[in-house]
Amino acid sequence: MKYYDFVKISREKLDSSLTHSAISWRHVKTAFSATVQAYQAGANNLTIGQARALEEDLQKKGQNLQLYEQSLQQQIMTSRVALHRSFIRNYRLPEDI
Repeated sequence: MKYYDFVKISREKLDSSLTHSAISWRHVKTAFSATVQAYQAGANNLTIGQARALEEDLQKKGQNLQLYEQSLQQQIMTSRVALHRSFIRNYRLPEDI
């Protein structure tokens, strides 16, 4: 029973963390998409220099978005590994089973 309780509680914590990360990711991605759409809608009203500067800025933001996604994926993997290690450390089965 203690294994079940540990797994249940740990799973709830991991699910909560994943949900928070997914919401954060959606907000950042939505904001970036809105920025790209605003640029596309107003691109005809910009000078070549302004357009280039905005394109460079959007490219940097896109790269940052990819880095943020990778960071979230790494956090998820780290949480899963920590959960697994904690379970192994605290709930080893007897060697003779």
